[in-house]
Amino acid sequence: MALLSLFTVLLGLNGLVNVVSKIGPLIILFSLLVGIGSIVMNPTGIFEADEILSGVTVTKAASNWLVSGLIFPSMGCVMIVPFLAQLGATASSKKEARLGGVMGALTFSLAVAVFAFDLLANIGDLYDKNVPALVIANRILPFIGAIFSIILISGVYTTAVPLLWLSRNRLFVDEKSNRFRVGAIVLTLITFFLSRFPFAVLVNVLCTITGYLGILLVFCIFKKRLSNREAYRDPK
Repeated sequence: MALLSLFTVLLGLNGLVNVVSKIGPLIILFSLLVGIGSIVMNPTGIFEADEILSGVTVTKAASNWLVSGLIFPSMGCVMIVPFLAQLGATASSKKEARLGGVMGALTFSLAVAVFAFDLLANIGDLYDKNVPALVIANRILPFIGAIFSIILISGVYTTAVPLLWLSRNRLFVDEKSNRFRVGAIVLTLITFFLSRFPFAVLVNVLCTITGYLGILLVFCIFKKRLSNREAYRDPK
């Protein structure tokens, strides 16, 4: 996975977009199908989730449900929005960029919402699992679980590649330079080393910290936009 991610990043932005654009929609579609199928198999589980949660210990990003809910989308602002900004700059028009952003956000939000209800419907069996989505897929049919494991690996790949490219691009703009290539290799080695730590620990710690940073970033973005509007209304 590390070598594949590195190879994709070295292809440059255009090569990265060609790869991710083909895999991303497949991941969302299959995730929706698995999530909806699992909910249909156990629709009453959603109504029993509150009672079950009161009797189990669940790993949380924050002690407050509202803060936990804010951390997830805010995390995306730090991890993927800078890449999307670079991607949007390649659009042929503002209309195309807006349409892509809106449709992508809506589709992703739908997939997240489906899986959130899916987790609630099966929380008693999933609260202590590192990869609950894979457990859900296996429960539907074993061969679906096997296919979904490939989908999950693809999801890791399509997340790692933009982040790796973004980190290198912030430091070395020229994708064809040796400094860009060396930087990508060094960062890949660091990432590979960190992957030796337990998956659940990495996700809970890194994603939570990134989420808090994202909340700060969103606040700064809104403050900047409000300041720009005020400056436009009052030229002096």
